[in-house]
Amino acid sequence: MSESSLTAPLHELLRTTRLSSLLKDREVVSLDADCTVDEALRTLSEHRLLAAPLRLDEATAKSESLTGSPTPTVFLDIRDILSSFMHDLGDELLRETPAMLTRMRRLEERGLAFAEQPVRRLHTIGGDGLLLDAAAAPDLTLDAALREGFLKGEVSGARAPDAGAAPPPGAAQPPARSVTHRLGLADSRGRVVGILSQTDVVRWLAGALRDFPALAGASVASLGLGARRVEGVGAETPALDALAAMRAARVSALAVLGEDGALIGNFSVSDLRSILAEHFGASSTLESVVAKLVKNGLHRLYVCDNDLRPVGVITLTDILRRVCLSRA
Repeated sequence: MSESSLTAPLHELLRTTRLSSLLKDREVVSLDADCTVDEALRTLSEHRLLAAPLRLDEATAKSESLTGSPTPTVFLDIRDILSSFMHDLGDELLRETPAMLTRMRRLEERGLAFAEQPVRRLHTIGGDGLLLDAAAAPDLTLDAALREGFLKGEVSGARAPDAGAAPPPGAAQPPARSVTHRLGLADSRGRVVGILSQTDVVRWLAGALRDFPALAGASVASLGLGARRVEGVGAETPALDALAAMRAARVSALAVLGEDGALIGNFSVSDLRSILAEHFGASSTLESVVAKLVKNGLHRLYVCDNDLRPVGVITLTDILRRVCLSRA
């Protein structure tokens, strides 16, 4: 059975399922633009969040061109903070190879100053989140949410979100990303009152697959998943160098590899720590992969060969793109 035949019934369901069926009544944690980087990180950590809405005063939002939305609200995520820190560091500490203690002392000095600055002064803000009208969004279909939200940049051929005019020198800039990981539902005053993430959609997909056994049982390889190149570093790589490698490769995680090239861990900007990396084979079914992502709250899984060497990686975005997005 062809890929299009497998996914066609799911695409029909996506065109008839309303966003309201996925929305949950949960507290929206927001950040103030005058809070420090340290306070923002503590808030995100306390609530186990990767991002939160950041409310700016209208003058600041307009001058910095942070969003194409008429409301001065953007999303601030961990990746924005780390990208800004790496930008502030420059290449100095990466080009030089001072003694480890000297490097650590310089990092501590830079880090303390960076942590005390207000988040509105960050170099990178608001590139991974789109705002929808809270009154109209519940009536949108999931298919529309994919095309006009999560995968807007890929469908239109443009980068999403639309950042409007280029910011003046030194102003905070939204990073150029073709996909969006979260949609914010904003009321008439620009306050985000609800959030829908890619994880929410994939969690919905995990339940929906029970009604599509042929698609659920298809291997990820047959669906074109797992071909994404793996970016990795050796286990002895300093964290700062790993962060620089992530920034250069424009990814949010790196595979941590042993001397034999086998996967031994994952280093991610999402949680700022090394964690055990979940993996599977190319013959694993879509259902098993989606179930593992949802059960463990993961954003990616590695495809490994029989020697545990990673040969590919699958992200939430890959699944939405290859399985949920109709090519029609």
